[in-house]
Amino acid sequence: MEILAPRTTSAVDRPLVEQTLEWLALGLSPGLGPTRADRLVEHFGNLAALSRAFLAELEVTGLLAVSAQSLGTGKSIELPQQEMGRAKASGVQVLTLDDPAYPPHLRDLRSAAAGALRPRRRARSFATGARRFQRHGARA
Repeated sequence: MEILAPRTTSAVDRPLVEQTLEWLALGLSPGLGPTRADRLVEHFGNLAALSRAFLAELEVTGLLAVSAQSLGTGKSIELPQQEMGRAKASGVQVLTLDDPAYPPHLRDLRSAAAGALRPRRRARSFATGARRFQRHGARA
């Protein structure tokens, strides 16, 4: 499992495990996608400030009520702890972009996923519902 999270200046003096849990909390909050999560971190200045925000402060940002309540009441921290436990039990390492172990060449994929890179031409292969190999499919 890999959790992508933007780099922030808050990473300097805070334990990496704490930051990872906060990114997981943000990513697992209902009704909150990556773009809005990035905007929230930007709005509050850093991940630490967002994590300390009160419910009223979160609601003012225009979040869905369910997202604001999940983050503002601390409910969202329970899920990440459970997720980290499951990951550890499965031998999976959860990484954020702030983690020094995060592969540098994968950092650029975030901008690609955001649409910075465009394909040069349309895809030429498609999946079909056939369960068995068909000779005519090999020529297409």
